[in-house]
Amino acid sequence: MSDPSSPPDVQLSLHAQVPPDPQSPPATSPRLTPHASVVTRHWTETVLSISAIVIAAISLWIAIETEYTNRQLVTEASQMVAESSWPYLQIYNSAHNSEGRRMLSLDITNAGVGPAKIETFEVFWNDKPYRTSLDLMKACCGLGSSSSAVKSDDSTDTVQALGTSQAKGMVLRAGSTLPIITYVPTRDNTATYEAFDSARAKISFRVCYCSVFNECWLSDGQNTNPSLVKTCPEPAVPYTE
Repeated sequence: MSDPSSPPDVQLSLHAQVPPDPQSPPATSPRLTPHASVVTRHWTETVLSISAIVIAAISLWIAIETEYTNRQLVTEASQMVAESSWPYLQIYNSAHNSEGRRMLSLDITNAGVGPAKIETFEVFWNDKPYRTSLDLMKACCGLGSSSSAVKSDDSTDTVQALGTSQAKGMVLRAGSTLPIITYVPTRDNTATYEAFDSARAKISFRVCYCSVFNECWLSDGQNTNPSLVKTCPEPAVPYTE
């Protein structure tokens, strides 16, 4: 034991010079046991694997959502283009021409926004199909020699009383009209003219037409919702002219 009467610096010196106890175990830093090291490495690899799976799943989900969005955009764009090129054929009849003169006319007009390719065309009277306007006029209206040149009743010019047009294979741009059958009154055809005027209500049509994107519709020319078809059916008795 140190002398309490000794000076403080002497006590510190003596204390500092005391040798370490040889029986004391040497100081060591903490080390992981082999089992703890394996467990730690196992959990680290597991966490990394799970993280990689989560990242891959998120990346896959993003890719699927992106593909779905792109498909929707393409579909919507295609639909907009198709709608901007949609044809719509209507068939109507009139009793006067653009100048206000008497003339019976059966016309096709394209009321859509895109061109229409007429693939097939049929004309019926009392539900019976007719191949030509001449056959139709003979059956419905007692027409005789329709091709002869005659004098119209409101003009001194020589005109053809019966006018016809071919429909199949024609392309109608938006807003255009194609007269299928026209018939003007003459001094000699009053009975036929009046018969045709009355028969117009029983004359019906069937037309199949396609857009520039080969979307096709089958219509009677009156229905506002024509039937969408893959291809235009070939009629048994197609109308020629």
